[in-house]
Amino acid sequence: MRKSETLMIRIDPDLKRRSESAARRAGRTLSAFVLHAIERETHHVEKREQRVVESTPKSFSGVPTFLRAALDKYQVRIGVPQADLRSK
Repeated sequence: MRKSETLMIRIDPDLKRRSESAARRAGRTLSAFVLHAIERETHHVEKREQRVVESTPKSFSGVPTFLRAALDKYQVRIGVPQADLRSK
């Protein structure tokens, strides 16, 4: 991976000391240690978002969970006219 960008952050002195120590124990430089942590967390967030998208029913896409539960409780279907529900 070609690295061409720079990221500057402010960090608590204690966290920096702990990170440097952890990086040494892991056999990495502090930069490599931080880069690995960023890659791992980014992957975790992307996977979590993908699971949410895949588990969202297509008919409820964009509808908050609490609203879906309420609609299911009262057997209301999105996009189905109420008259159609009463005739069933």
